[in-house]
Amino acid sequence: MKVISKENIIKLSVIAVLLAVMITFIVLVYQYNKEALPIDAVIRDFAYKVRGEKGGFIYWVTRIVTELGDYTGVFIVIILVGIFTKFDERFFLIALAAITMHFANSTIKHIVLRPRPIEEFRWQYESSTSFPSGHSATAGVLYTSALIYILKSNLSSKIKLAAKIVLPLTIVVVMATRIVLGVHYFSDVLTGASFGAIIAISYSFLMNPAHKLYEIVLTKAKEVIKK
Repeated sequence: MKVISKENIIKLSVIAVLLAVMITFIVLVYQYNKEALPIDAVIRDFAYKVRGEKGGFIYWVTRIVTELGDYTGVFIVIILVGIFTKFDERFFLIALAAITMHFANSTIKHIVLRPRPIEEFRWQYESSTSFPSGHSATAGVLYTSALIYILKSNLSSKIKLAAKIVLPLTIVVVMATRIVLGVHYFSDVLTGASFGAIIAISYSFLMNPAHKLYEIVLTKAKEVIKK
């Protein structure tokens, strides 16, 4: 009988917790008829109170930082992972995870069809529905994947410690920008980030089989080239 490793137990436990968060908010969103939940309203009102005027410092900072959860962030992170890993199986796994997240998140958006916060308070134009947040889901899948790869690498303990702080903080900051910009509720961003992290952790279970497949393909390719 194969014993589940401590690492996999931790991963499965995190997935279970994040899945519970997702299910809880999905139920609550429907229970409140897709309107703002009490916690959404409190956090939204606070964000609108402290963010200042549109066009100010906070506006430009959030408009720039929020791109870390958009196509810009996807491109930068995936390319960096590719360079760092010499485009091995980890590069393909994070790309596949990002693609999976995009289509799965879009599907949920079309099923739930939650309207975005009031348009007059938005600092950014968005045409899609609100739940869950695509930027937060993207940040969740990208930076969770990157964290997993770094922790399993041969990099120094200092770099790994920095990654443990910076990458989760990046996810939180992207989530915050979506609320400050007025395009999402707290429940949107938390659910999105949880969903992205679930996908990232799930794909991490494929690292060993993907590595073996990559080695086989690489060996075959070298044999073909020699011929």
